[in-house]
Amino acid sequence: YTNTNLHHVADWYPTFQALAADEPHQHPKTQLPLDGVNIWQSVSEGVPCREEVLLGLRDPYLRDDLRGKWGRENAEKYDDRRGDFSNVILTGGNSRLAQDYFIIRWKNYKLLSGTSLELQGWTSENGTSEFKKFSDKGGKKQYKTSLAVGNLLFDLSADPREVNNIASSHPETVMHLLNKKEGYMRTIKPIVESKHQSKASHSAYKVWTPWVEL
Repeated sequence: YTNTNLHHVADWYPTFQALAADEPHQHPKTQLPLDGVNIWQSVSEGVPCREEVLLGLRDPYLRDDLRGKWGRENAEKYDDRRGDFSNVILTGGNSRLAQDYFIIRWKNYKLLSGTSLELQGWTSENGTSEFKKFSDKGGKKQYKTSLAVGNLLFDLSADPREVNNIASSHPETVMHLLNKKEGYMRTIKPIVESKHQSKASHSAYKVWTPWVEL
């Protein structure tokens, strides 16, 4: 059978926890709030369990480091384009500059919005017309990373490959989804950049190895 309900990988933990009849309130250590939900009834019986999933949210003003600085500069440079639903600008760059974006799935729709959206893996066969000028760069038929500014809306029920950006023809849906960002921003935590651990790098040994002694 085909299950088209909306799930997230974070849902599996509370699902397995419920199937195991685990009762967190009985543990000596309080369990932190979970992002996922129990999806067993959705998986086993096809009952819808959720209609939205936050896929990505980053605010450069909550990051006090060099990447946050880059993100703020980009956000201020393109701030006037946040409300533009008709044009998407490709700016190039790398993933370190992707510090201002909001990506959400709601029902059949997926919205990508921001001043530094990281786009990866698009090809001339799988990508909107805005991206195709990047597809043959270097003769590799796809680009590794590029940043976009604007709003992209896809109807995954009709366009699972995310080829047709329908933001300009569905401005009310874009606004509905953008308004959800405020609620998520109330619970987001500032990003704290951890110190680099050279022992954790696979470049020294060519394999991943434990670097912390327990």
